[in-house]
Amino acid sequence: MTDSLEAFYNTKLQGLDTEVAKISSIGSHFFVDSIIPTTMPNVEIKKVVNSVSTPATEDDIKKIIESATLAPTGDAVDEKLRKVWQVDSKHVKLTNFNDTLANMLVKISEALGMSGEKIKANLSKMLVYDKGCFSLPRSDKEDKTFGTLVISLPAIHSGGDVVIRHSGREDTVTLQNSSLGSLRYCAFYSDCEYEVKEITDGHRLCLVYNLSKTGKRSLVEQDVGGIVKSQDSIKNAEFLLQTALSTSDQIVYVLENSYSPNTFQFKKLKGKDQSIAMLLQSFAGRLQCNVYLGIIGIEESGTLTNDKAKASDIPKTNLGVKLNGDIVDTYFTVNFSKVVNMQGKEEPGLQLRIQPGNLYPVNSLYDTSCDKKSITEVTEKGTNYEKVYRRYSVILKKIAGATSDNNNNTTATATTTTTTATSTSSNGDTDETHQTKKVKLDNQTTTTTTASTENQQPQQPQPIIADQPTKQPQQEQEQQPQQQQPEQPQQP
Repeated sequence: MTDSLEAFYNTKLQGLDTEVAKISSIGSHFFVDSIIPTTMPNVEIKKVVNSVSTPATEDDIKKIIESATLAPTGDAVDEKLRKVWQVDSKHVKLTNFNDTLANMLVKISEALGMSGEKIKANLSKMLVYDKGCFSLPRSDKEDKTFGTLVISLPAIHSGGDVVIRHSGREDTVTLQNSSLGSLRYCAFYSDCEYEVKEITDGHRLCLVYNLSKTGKRSLVEQDVGGIVKSQDSIKNAEFLLQTALSTSDQIVYVLENSYSPNTFQFKKLKGKDQSIAMLLQSFAGRLQCNVYLGIIGIEESGTLTNDKAKASDIPKTNLGVKLNGDIVDTYFTVNFSKVVNMQGKEEPGLQLRIQPGNLYPVNSLYDTSCDKKSITEVTEKGTNYEKVYRRYSVILKKIAGATSDNNNNTTATATTTTTTATSTSSNGDTDETHQTKKVKLDNQTTTTTTASTENQQPQQPQPIIADQPTKQPQQEQEQQPQQQQPEQPQQP
C-alpha cells in the first residue's frame, strides 16, 4: 500500500514513448461515413407506422414518440443526463436493407482494424431525437459485443453533433445526411465515451446496432514492418527494453483500451494496443522473455471526514484526479487481478505481481474511470471508503535464469513483408527458421545470416506463441567468439 502511484512507473523507459509514437495503429477507434443505397430501407414501427417516410414527416415522428419511452441512463431515466426517445427492436421491422448493411459492415471491419473478419450487427433499438433532445457523455460496455453502430435515417434537423472521446483524444462528427437519398452512419468501440449535443431544430431518427465478431482472425495476419514507420524505431525500442530488463525482470505496458475481463486475449486487442502487442511479441525471444496479458487492479482507500457518509458521497472522480478537502489519508494498492497467456488462458502455477518500477508509460493509470465504490467502515475519524479501478496490459516477463547482455550490439530490423509470429514444434522447441521468415532479424554481431527466401513459396501465417525464447543456432554460437570483425552480408 502506498500514498502515491509514482513509484510503480518505470522512468528508465522514457524514450520508448517516442518510438511507440512512430507505430501506426491497426485501425481506428471509430469510423464515420455516408452511403447511397440502391433502395432506401423500409422501416415499419409495428402497429404504429406501416412505413416511415423518406424523409420522416412530423406526423411519423409524433406517432413514434407517442409509442416510445424515454431512454434510460443505466437502470433509471434521468432527463438531466439524457433525453431521447427509444423504441425497442422488437417493435421495429426492416426490409430492403440487408445488402446496404452488409456493405457498411465491410467498411467498418476494415476501418476498425479487423480487415478480413466477418462482423455481425444486431438491431438494438431505434432512437428518436426531437428539438431539445441530447445525451451527456456515456459509454456502452457489453461483454459479447465490441462496438456500436448508429445509422441516421433521412430526416431534416440541426445540431446533434456526436463527440467521441477515447484515450485522451476527442473527435466531433455529424450525423446529418448530405442528401435525402443517403444514410449517414458511425461505428465506434464500446470503450469509447460519446456525447450527443442538443438537437436545435427538427428531429433525428436513428437505428442503433450492437456489433459483434463472428469470424476468426489472428494477429499474425498483420505485418510488423508495415506498422512501423521507421526501422530505427524497432532498434531503439528493443535497446530501451533490453536496458530496462537488465535491472528488472518484468515490464508491464499499460494499454489504452478497455476489454471484457472474461474474453481478454491477444486476438481481441484493438487499434494501437494491437500494434504495441505485436511489437513486444517480436522482441520476446531476443529479450529472453515470455509474453502475457494482465488485468491490473487498482484499489484506492481513504477516509471521508463526514462520519455519516454514504456510498453516493464518495467522489466520482477518475483515478489520480485531485480530491477535495473532505478526503484524507488516501492510499493505493496496485496488482494483477488476472494474468493469462496469449490465448486468454490462465497458466497453472503462474503468479506474477506488480513491483515498483514495472509500469509503463509513466502516468498511464491517470484518469482511469472508477469501476465501483463502496463504504468499508465507519470510525471515529470518519467514514472509510474504497474505489476500484481496472486497466489492461501486456507483460514482458524475463524467463527464469535468463541473463541480459547489455554490452552486445544486437539490433533488429523488421522487413515490410513479414509478420511477428514464432511457432513451436510438437516437442515445444522454437522453430527459428519460421521466425526468421516472419520477422527478419539481422544480427550485427555475427556473420551467420538466415537462408534466402527469394525462391520459396509463401507460407500461411502461424499462431503466435510466447512460451519459449528464441534459440540461437548452435553453429552461430560456436563461431561468434572467434570472430574479430563483422563481415559484409552475402549478396542474395
